Amino acid sequence: MQLKNNEFVKGTDVKAAYRVTVQTPENADMPIIWDVYSLANVLDITPKTLAYLLKKKGIDAVQIKSVLRKSGKLPKHLYELMMKESVYQYFATPKKTGGYRVLSIPNPVLRKLQSALRLLIFNKIPVSDIACAYIPEGIEWQQKIFEVAGKKDLVGVADISDFFGSITDDMIRRSLREYEPSFNDEVLWFISQICTDGGVCPQGALTSPVISNIVMRKFDDELSTAMAKYGWAVCRYSDDIVFGKNISEMDFDFCIDAEMDTPLHIVEDLLSRYGFKMNKKKSWCREKSHAKPIMGLIVQSKINSTKQMYQSLRACVHTLVVKHIIPEMYKGSEQKYYRALKGKIAYWNRLNPDRYAALNDKLSLLTLEDMSTIQFSYSTEYNTFWDKTERLDQRIHRAREENVRARAIAKINDPF
Repeated sequence: MQLKNNEFVKGTDVKAAYRVTVQTPENADMPIIWDVYSLANVLDITPKTLAYLLKKKGIDAVQIKSVLRKSGKLPKHLYELMMKESVYQYFATPKKTGGYRVLSIPNPVLRKLQSALRLLIFNKIPVSDIACAYIPEGIEWQQKIFEVAGKKDLVGVADISDFFGSITDDMIRRSLREYEPSFNDEVLWFISQICTDGGVCPQGALTSPVISNIVMRKFDDELSTAMAKYGWAVCRYSDDIVFGKNISEMDFDFCIDAEMDTPLHIVEDLLSRYGFKMNKKKSWCREKSHAKPIMGLIVQSKINSTKQMYQSLRACVHTLVVKHIIPEMYKGSEQKYYRALKGKIAYWNRLNPDRYAALNDKLSLLTLEDMSTIQFSYSTEYNTFWDKTERLDQRIHRAREENVRARAIAKINDPF
């Protein structure tokens, strides 16, 4: 076998005898994979089962996703096809801007393979310094955004349109080849097929988040250099690029409108070169006093929630602790409501204890055990506020049920 930048050394164990001549400390612990059989061995699966999984990916995922994006539901014949012939289960959730977002949930076996790839390969590939999403260890993304946009005179956000859907299997192969040249075309093809659906990264697969950081590594480095040239600090959280800049008081020739256009032009041009597109409707740059919330955060001299979020949570805590009133949608699930409210308060209290410590202390007057002994009344007033949280819980529960059903129908764990 002709392997670029590799050589074979005599030995009884082929795997132990394999050596990578181009090796750095970064890839020293990368698993040794030279063909589909060694890949299957690393993933703890037989090549026959791997081929079976890839064959099951052959249904028209593009058609199913297209229907779901428009209507949010599938006709009976497509639903039955998905349940019997696909290794993914597709679910649609409403978007604020209209239409539906499609989530792709892999079945248990494919999920196991994606988890192994993420652990053994993808997590070992370093990401850029400006990436702050999907990183297990490192600075929290909220703090990273504050470093970039907090205490800045100009701030902005650029949104990448259909981010995961724009990451193709070819992009994955190119990115992996640049980092690990020992993976030949056969290995790269199989890895990319395990991680994609319909030729692109599915939103919901275990590997999609970490792959996005790998594919965007060169883009991030080039973006950071280009923005720094004009004095802009920048970071990227998945498909949101956040940037900020201070204005020099001594620069009398400064044109603020032209300056605010600069980062958006840089991002748009660079994205087009890498095969992505900027969503102009969701991208903006403004003076700090007129800035919009950034990913749900108010970034000024400190991180804060929106005024509406604080007022809603304060009202929910007061009605629960003092009036013993909870949203009607949680009737019969009082403890579930308590946990959801406590989780939201704890999140904001961690980011801004000056504002939320009092709410956290007030909610602590009740315990989870108290929720089963108090006689509550119910109101529809806060149903809208909690609807998003409830829909997320229902979506996760439904995904688990559908996976169990698909597993039983296809007998995916023992296909042969």
